[in-house]
Amino acid sequence: MVVAITAVRILLWSALFWVVQTRAHRKPRFSKNITYELGAPVITNQVDVYYIYYGNWTPSQKALVEDFTNGLGASSWWGIMTKYYYQATASSVKIPIKGSVSLSGAVADPNYTLGRSLSGSALTNIIYSYTSTGRLPLNTQTGVYFVLTSSDVNVSHVDTAQGDTEVFCEDYCGFHNTARLQSGDVINYGHTGDATHCPGNGCTPAMNLQASPNGDIGVDAAVSVIAHELAEAVSNPDPMGSRAWQDMLSAENGDKCAFVFGETSTNANGASYNMGWGQRKFLVQQNWDPEVQACVSGYDRNLR
Repeated sequence: MVVAITAVRILLWSALFWVVQTRAHRKPRFSKNITYELGAPVITNQVDVYYIYYGNWTPSQKALVEDFTNGLGASSWWGIMTKYYYQATASSVKIPIKGSVSLSGAVADPNYTLGRSLSGSALTNIIYSYTSTGRLPLNTQTGVYFVLTSSDVNVSHVDTAQGDTEVFCEDYCGFHNTARLQSGDVINYGHTGDATHCPGNGCTPAMNLQASPNGDIGVDAAVSVIAHELAEAVSNPDPMGSRAWQDMLSAENGDKCAFVFGETSTNANGASYNMGWGQRKFLVQQNWDPEVQACVSGYDRNLR
């Protein structure tokens, strides 16, 4: 759904549950178990990720995002996703999500084709400009398209659940949804961006405000949001329609663990991290395990 920005105060939502007050809405974190709505769509096959780098993205920033994506499917963090499943009816076989993530395409728009302020249908129009010309494949079954905006781009969109206009870095850090393109095809897509668009305003983990594992505070913060939104897009592709894996208050798996990082270690530059692969280390929010109904890190102790 939406990675919302945590405000300063924490309110008592009821006698039983704590919630974090956000600028967009109140969101319970640990109030209910996540359950599955029989017959609701889930992406059980390999998920194909497509990136559109909108604006000023350096080669090193793109490499950071793509190194993260290329290792995510084999990580213990994504292994938690294999506990989610699709089931047509109560008597049908459960079909689990596969532990496979593929970076299946990436393009760049360094010319800010639609300007430096995006609103309305701009994000989906950007995606359509690439799928309609063959620069990215049209994948309506297993594809998730992310528009990643550079730090100098303003983005707003309408929250279809509440009808409110939400602004990136003020109301949300990332979101996913479905959209009908101009061609009539329905896709899964999402948005996040370089978190230095709003330095210190909530999209960067508090422990990494001064340094980050890969030396890029804004993009290091963005990869955690990508993981959050991708996990939700796979387990609950149509959050405003046929809802699959959610709790009773509409929180998805990523929502329930937003900005909860679990056990961490400290990098040589003072940055915190909790997982990694190749030559990279990352600080990524925990993932919700539907079997134990709790946030789980997927922490690799070999990284100590």
